[in-house]
Amino acid sequence: MSSQVRSAYDVSARDGRALDLAGLVVAGGLIETMIEWLEGGLERGAEELIEDYTKPCVACLEAAIATRRTSA
Repeated sequence: MSSQVRSAYDVSARDGRALDLAGLVVAGGLIETMIEWLEGGLERGAEELIEDYTKPCVACLEAAIATRRTSA
């Protein structure tokens, strides 16, 4: 996931450590969210779940990109 964001935002491998970590957080969160949803722990439809999950994922990845910009 971070490699896709890295190429879209032109983030070098050297500058991408925060982005790599954010990608792992997002991917791990996706797995946990899917398990919880499949087990009935989240009372919403698939479309709503995708929309609800996408917002914090984008925020996490954008924060990692911003960290790169401010620490350079």
